[in-house]
Amino acid sequence: MHLAPDERQWTRIRSTIGAIGAVHFGHCYPPLPDALIAHLKQQENDEGVIATGAAPAAVFRPGERVTILQGPMQGLEGVFVSMRGEERVMVLLSWLQRRVRAELRVDDVVAAG
Repeated sequence: MHLAPDERQWTRIRSTIGAIGAVHFGHCYPPLPDALIAHLKQQENDEGVIATGAAPAAVFRPGERVTILQGPMQGLEGVFVSMRGEERVMVLLSWLQRRVRAELRVDDVVAAG
């Protein structure tokens, strides 16, 4: 899909699950090569979704111990509580002698081993 350069209502992009917004550099929105757009479209399933791996719901079980891989809490272990949408998880951590819930990206957490 190509957007007109003067179009400023990015509704289709903002309403796309997982999309943050259009790629831009300041006020410049660079066009994407047609070959890249064709490649992305080939990766879509019948619903227009590009699958990136295993379904997050199948990755962890409630109560499973997990380790945080990135960010300020890197290396901390916690307990998987639930999925929060398709790309985020809720984890229970022991933090400063308290139990605290943290919502993290699913890619930032791995089963403790």
